[in-house]
Formats: sequence, C-alpha cells, structure tokens
Amino acid sequence: MSERRLDPALLRGLTQPRLSRRGLFRSGAGVAGIGGMAAFLSACGIQGTHSGSSAAESIDWTSWWAGKKKNGHFSFDNWAAYIDQDKNGKYPTLEKFTKQTGIQVTYNDAAVADPAT
Repeated sequence: MSERRLDPALLRGLTQPRLSRRGLFRSGAGVAGIGGMAAFLSACGIQGTHSGSSAAESIDWTSWWAGKKKNGHFSFDNWAAYIDQDKNGKYPTLEKFTKQTGIQVTYNDAAVADPAT
C-alpha cells in the first residue's frame, strides 16, 4: 500500500491564519477611516506664512550689540543630556565657546536648575 502525503499547500492553509471576507472589509474600513481622519485634520490646519528668511537673518546683530555692556559671563540653563559631556564631566562645546570668545559660561542642567530655589 502506498503512503499518502499531505499537500504542503493544505498544511500551510491549516497552520496560517486566513483572511475572510469580513476581515478584509474590516481592515479596509479601518484604512479608509484613518485616511479620512488624516484628510480632515489637514483641512483644519492653516497655511504657513514662511517668507524665505528667518528672523535671525533679518536682525542686524552688530548694531543690536553695539549699545550693550559686555561683562564676559554667560549663564546657560538647559535640559539634562542636551549638550555634549565628556567622561570627566566637562562640556567640550562650552569650553570651545569660551576659548573662541573669552566669555565664561555657567551651565546648569534642568535636573539641577530649579527656578524655585
């Protein structure tokens, strides 16, 4: 008597989930709903007014700083881990800034800096 082997396609059909007509329509409705919501949200937005140049480009910084008194010190507060820090706890970017400008920087990260204290 010859041994009957199962068809690999039949085994695959028995072990893998099938897509029913109801499942297909449910997935299609979900995709259509997401697309409709995206269209609705984009219609609720406002159009930008970008003029091609930023505010920083339109300010004459030389004349702005001309009447200011320089004291050689800058206090800088920022969120923790938003600035580079070496393994010794120093901040290479701030040290480079001090070297280039001669301005000393006091850096406080947000984990330490608390406006209430």
